[in-house]
Amino acid sequence: MPEMVLIAFVAVLGACVGSFLNVVIYRLPRDESLVHPGSHCPSCSRPIAWFDNIPILSWLLLAGRCRRCKQPISIRYALVETATAMLFVAIYDAFGKSGMHMGLTDPVIDFPILVAHLFLLGGLVVISVLDIQYYLIDLRIVYVMVAASLIGWAIGWRSEQAYLWPAPGLYALCGSLGAVAGEFLRRLVLSRRTGAAPEEGDEQIVREPQFGEEPRGDQAPPPMPAWQTMLLVLYVLLGLALIVWCMVGSPARDDYTLRAWSCLGWIFFAIIIGCIPQRTSDVEIVEAIENEKPEARRQAVRELADLMPATLGLVLMLVLPALWPGMAAAMDSLLHATVAGRQPVMGLTAALHGVVVAAFFGWAVRIFFTLVFGKEAMGVGDIYILAAVAAGAGSTVAIVGFFAGSVIGVFGVALLLLWKTSRALSYGPWIAIGALFCLLFYDRFVNYLSTSVAGLASLVQGG
Repeated sequence: MPEMVLIAFVAVLGACVGSFLNVVIYRLPRDESLVHPGSHCPSCSRPIAWFDNIPILSWLLLAGRCRRCKQPISIRYALVETATAMLFVAIYDAFGKSGMHMGLTDPVIDFPILVAHLFLLGGLVVISVLDIQYYLIDLRIVYVMVAASLIGWAIGWRSEQAYLWPAPGLYALCGSLGAVAGEFLRRLVLSRRTGAAPEEGDEQIVREPQFGEEPRGDQAPPPMPAWQTMLLVLYVLLGLALIVWCMVGSPARDDYTLRAWSCLGWIFFAIIIGCIPQRTSDVEIVEAIENEKPEARRQAVRELADLMPATLGLVLMLVLPALWPGMAAAMDSLLHATVAGRQPVMGLTAALHGVVVAAFFGWAVRIFFTLVFGKEAMGVGDIYILAAVAAGAGSTVAIVGFFAGSVIGVFGVALLLLWKTSRALSYGPWIAIGALFCLLFYDRFVNYLSTSVAGLASLVQGG
């Protein structure tokens, strides 16, 4: 199949997936079915005909209004569809055409891993929009992302192929299994004691937004001046132009770099556009955090205690190879077992190890800075985002993306001060764009990190 046809298919697929993600974004917080009823106008509730439901194009042709009631339809729909198509094409460009990810040689051969990344990106789109609108992270989305990653890496990891840095090994398998077993036992004991599953933090599985707008149907967006509508239309058209550029552009390194930065810039300003509207949730989330300040440090100590079973399980399993060499040899053999040229246990280990490392990192950041500042320093939902990113792309992407997202977020907040003065910050979108940055430039930052670590090791040994 010619590459142009394949990448065009990826673009169309991304737009269609984006259309479905709009359904998820609208219906999931309301606990509505994702299948029935069919697409309908959020204002008049009349069904939308198929020719008015073409991703991106229908919104542009109808000038962002319902054909029947003429009420405005949020720019969010076009932005989500355009962003998803762009992300799909950009990741295909990075992994396939331009070869910017170590180990990936052919999108067809490595199709399961590519699909895992597409699930990751689609999930990040939904999470980012929900976080911007309601300051919530719906863990059902996170679970789908992690499950897709586990399956994709298990099916896709080819023998003797290094996709991630650092590569998983016996200790990664042992430590991950120990941490998961410890956390499972903690939850089992707690559920037996209380008669219900443990609820931790403020962002467990959420069926209704906890802050701000009630999800009883989208309020029709207020009419915008013609010049604002025109600017938004031009911005969507710019996104389409970038998608076409990714499709037809040269795979040369410099050309790819310019395309990748352009896509990152478009996504950055799309987040800004989504954050500009004033919402009651902006005030309420700040008030909630302030009200919880007296208990913040106590909660952090409780969370630290909750981590002990997983930590103990991890430590015990890490010493297993030394205490039980025979079992260690069997586990190592299982780790490298090959089935039809693939290593399913190696792939599962890579994804599971990423989840464990990112989760420990996220909890460490949350607990430490909550103890230092005396108020919640990081939402529980953000930790789940890091874990989902690590499952799909590795713990290195999650952790480096966390710091990259912090830097990008500073610029975003500074820009948002031109329109709003709220102290609230949805951190999920910035983690997402930080992870995207790492994915698009994976080889470069991995080469830099591996070289730095090797140099540091040589320095220590020389000393």
